[in-house]
Amino acid sequence: MTCSPLDAEAFKAFGMNFYAAFTDSHHQFEQVIATDDQVITCGTFHATHLGEFQGLPPTGKRVKLEVMHIDRLEQGEIVEHWGQGDALGLMQQLGIVFLPGPKLVPTLLKVGVSKVLKRFSP
Repeated sequence: MTCSPLDAEAFKAFGMNFYAAFTDSHHQFEQVIATDDQVITCGTFHATHLGEFQGLPPTGKRVKLEVMHIDRLEQGEIVEHWGQGDALGLMQQLGIVFLPGPKLVPTLLKVGVSKVLKRFSP
């Protein structure tokens, strides 16, 4: 899946909405690598889901996810940012269940029926 880069305003809006939904958050960085024009941080994000997040009402659940950030700097200012977080792990911690797409349903049914039949066959 490819994502289009966010402009500065969209990036700021996403960040503000995310941190409003996941309060008392903090990052714990296990690794920080700095070069002349980049800073790479790898660690863990911890927070509590106390606000609406992309239409999901607050769950009150504590979440923990692995994150990695790469920031490119020019004259000491961040001019580009790339971030990667465990989105699937986050959704699972919030109790969100993903439903299979229509093309996968027949296969899942076939596997399920096969398991049931094996239980009852001599």
